[in-house]
Amino acid sequence: MVAAVAGMLATPPEPVELGLACRAGVLRRILRICLPVGVPLVFGGLKVVAALRVVIEFIGADAGLG
Repeated sequence: MVAAVAGMLATPPEPVELGLACRAGVLRRILRICLPVGVPLVFGGLKVVAALRVVIEFIGADAGLG
């Protein structure tokens, strides 16, 4: 979640200004401008979380399927 918000806040100002000039609403600016900029950071965060999940499962599992 933090990576997604950081990615969306890292949107360059030029596309946002263009959206404002074209009278795009807030939702349209988020979906069409800010969200595509933040997607690579979201997937980077997911890769880190997936790796940590595997390590934590190995450490925390005592018996059973886990």
